[in-house]
Amino acid sequence: MALGVKRHLVSQGVDAASITEFDWWQNQDFEQIQITFTPTRHFSGRGLSSLSKCLWGGWAIKTKQENIWFSGDGGYGAHFKEIGEKLAPFDLAFMECGQYNDDWPQIHLFPGKACKPPWMQA
Repeated sequence: MALGVKRHLVSQGVDAASITEFDWWQNQDFEQIQITFTPTRHFSGRGLSSLSKCLWGGWAIKTKQENIWFSGDGGYGAHFKEIGEKLAPFDLAFMECGQYNDDWPQIHLFPGKACKPPWMQA
């Protein structure tokens, strides 16, 4: 999970030793699957006292047969190009879309930005 989220699960009784937190670009192999935590652009926190205490992100999941990316919750930004340069091509990409609002273009994708792989957008 994203760096900074562990504390929430531990406070609910989850064993800390069973939780792995990831920083952006950190990856781990699990049974021949490479899992990479990718950046996204969002604010982190749900209130004034919790801002900037955890990361938002997406996940790249790569096997010998498939390369899949989930964008995670966030807005369009330069990180998409960097993700494409480092980890693409993807066989399948799941793009966040649905919480968009004219007031939130920095933190949520509009349909026009989500319907085409973002590293290919002009």
